Amino acid sequence: MTQFQNCAPAGSAIETAQVSDPEMRIVDDWAEAKVSIVNKVMQASSTETSINVDGFCDRRQDVSEPMRWQVSMPEAGEAIMAGAVGCERGGFRVQISELNQLRCGTAYNVEVSTLNGETDQAVLIRQCAL
Repeated sequence: MTQFQNCAPAGSAIETAQVSDPEMRIVDDWAEAKVSIVNKVMQASSTETSINVDGFCDRRQDVSEPMRWQVSMPEAGEAIMAGAVGCERGGFRVQISELNQLRCGTAYNVEVSTLNGETDQAVLIRQCAL
C-alpha cells in the first residue's frame, strides 16, 4: 500500500466558509420541496433572446407527467408564456424564449409546478439600456 500526500495549498477556514449565497437548496428523495428553482432572481440583458431556468426536482417523479411552468406579471397572475418541462435525473431546464415580449425593468414571476401542486417561484427582470 502506498501513501499519498496532498501538497496543494490549503485555503483558510475563513475563505472556505465565505459563500456569496448562504441559502442551501437541496432537493433529494427525502426533501419536503419536490421542485426548486436554483436562481431565485434572474436578469436578462436587452440583447438576450432566451434564458434558461434550471432547477431540481424529485427524480422519482413520473417522466410521462411533465411539470408546468409559466411567466406572469405579479399583480395580474395571467400567464404571458407557459409550457411543460420534464424532470430528468433530478433536474429540469426551462428555456424561456422570446424575451423581447417582456417589458424592460419589469419584474416577472417564473413559476414551476408539479401535477401534485408543489411549486417554486423566481423573479425574471429584463434589463434594457437607456
